[in-house]
Amino acid sequence: TSVALEQLGTGFQFTEGPVWHPVAQHLTFSDMPGDIMRRWDAKSGVTTLRHPCAKSNGLAYDRDGRLLICEHATSRLARLSADGKTTETLASHWQGKELNSPNDVVCARDGTIYFSDPTYGRMDVFGVKRDTVVGKETAKA
Repeated sequence: TSVALEQLGTGFQFTEGPVWHPVAQHLTFSDMPGDIMRRWDAKSGVTTLRHPCAKSNGLAYDRDGRLLICEHATSRLARLSADGKTTETLASHWQGKELNSPNDVVCARDGTIYFSDPTYGRMDVFGVKRDTVVGKETAKA
């Protein structure tokens, strides 16, 4: 069986975190170095959802349909309000230290949220250049 491919957009710098909303029928994704969160739907095509977006990376929806956002520039896992106007911090520190740069996120059926925290967002272009805090002790061992 062959599948027809269709190009939906171009001109992005480095896209990450694509997530499909099954009810609203749209695709949300991060254009990380451009610091733009974009959305595609069949009616409007590609539009800007948030700019700036704290160099967002991984995206997912929680059980209530709210967007979970890994932000490289702020080193936090955030959640966008249902009206899409404000964000709240879900995680920003571990054992009293600022997270590195949450990168990917998933929400399990029971509502548990899992995310990764590599150091990519502490480099130029993909985040804000700064020293690594979490895991620094391990890196020296």
